Amino acid sequence: MKGGKEVNMKNTLLVLALAFGIFVFCASGVFADQSQNTTTNVTQYISFQISPSLLDFGSIQPGQTSSPLGVSADATHSNINLSITVAVSGFPFQTGLYFDDVLANTHSFKMPCVINNSICTYNTVRLSATLAIPQGTPAQQFNGVITYTVEEDM
Repeated sequence: MKGGKEVNMKNTLLVLALAFGIFVFCASGVFADQSQNTTTNVTQYISFQISPSLLDFGSIQPGQTSSPLGVSADATHSNINLSITVAVSGFPFQTGLYFDDVLANTHSFKMPCVINNSICTYNTVRLSATLAIPQGTPAQQFNGVITYTVEEDM
C-alpha cells in the first residue's frame, strides 16, 4: 500500500497545485489596476424664439402711428448670458419701427442667465412694437424683415 499512498499523495499535491494556481490567477485579476481615458465636448445650443412670427400692423394712415403690438423673446438650452441686437430692413419699418419707444434699428436687449436648481433659465423679454408711417407715404402694402442677432454677453 506504500505505492497507493504515494499515488494519493501525488494526486493531492497535484490538486493543491492546481487549486493554488487558479487562486493566484483569480487573485491577480482582482487586484490589477485598470485605467480608462475620458473626454467630452461641451457645446452651446441656444433655442431663441420670437413671437408672434409676423407683426401685422394693419392699415395705418400716413403721419400716424400704429397701436402697440406685443413681442416676446424667449431663450432656452444655454448656460451663458445673452445679448440681442436688432436690425430692420424695408421701408417704412427701417425708420419707423419702434420697440418700447426706441427706434428698433438701434435697439438691443440683454437676457441674463438665471440659475434655478443648477439649470440656466431666462426671463421672457416683452417688448411693445409700434410703427410710425411718415407723411406722404404712398398707399400700398409694405413688407420688411426684423433680424435678431443673439450673442454671448461678455
